[in-house]
Amino acid sequence: MLSKGQIKKYGSLGSKKQRQKYGLFLVEGKKSIQLLQNSDFIIDSLFFKDEITLSNDLISKAMHVVEHCGESLSKISSFDSLPDCIAAVKLPSIPPVLSLKSKGVTLFLDDIQDPGNLGTIIRTAVWYGYRQIVLSNGCADVFNPKTIQATMGAFVHMNFEYVQKELWFEKNLKHQIPVYGAFLNGKSVYNVDFPQDLVVVIGNEGHGISDIVARFVTQKIHIPGSELIESLNAAVASAILLDNIFRVQQHEKY
Repeated sequence: MLSKGQIKKYGSLGSKKQRQKYGLFLVEGKKSIQLLQNSDFIIDSLFFKDEITLSNDLISKAMHVVEHCGESLSKISSFDSLPDCIAAVKLPSIPPVLSLKSKGVTLFLDDIQDPGNLGTIIRTAVWYGYRQIVLSNGCADVFNPKTIQATMGAFVHMNFEYVQKELWFEKNLKHQIPVYGAFLNGKSVYNVDFPQDLVVVIGNEGHGISDIVARFVTQKIHIPGSELIESLNAAVASAILLDNIFRVQQHEKY
């Protein structure tokens, strides 16, 4: 059974302050937890509602294992539907700020504030094989339980860093890698020849790309639509952009 101390500690990890205090974050659900097996993430504890249902190799990675937690697991979980298991995972050491010297596609997220949107963007990017995300300091926390849940485990494949956006762009201008961002007056995304190495900016849900970041965009692009509504959801727009970048890049390869 879970002790009161465990419930208090692990149940507090929905708060960013507490995640930083304990150096831990939560991963909920068997499918997402299984993806930790071949990753560099360190599992602090595994909690099971009933009996152990994960492989011995994954269980051996955990420092602590508690089964038959029953309904008390709901006091740790951040979700209404109680998962069969929950992992408390050590926060990773964040690497130095990603440089545009890195080859391939780098996503720059400009103040994406909804954890669900952020998680969906990460999941979509990994689906297309893109593994570099730079986040402005105004973005939601990657390790928010809602973000982790929305990634469906894809976070284990993503490299990321939080940055002061103006300084990051100024630092990397010298690398002369093009920066693409979506605007109403941009070129149709269906008519853009995306290079293999580029930065694509995803703007804030309500305000789009900020003025600070907009001045670093070298190519404005646009997702054509009916124009009956003002804009698309940030995660949906990201998926459309990434799909078109992937399509063009794969065509160039083959």
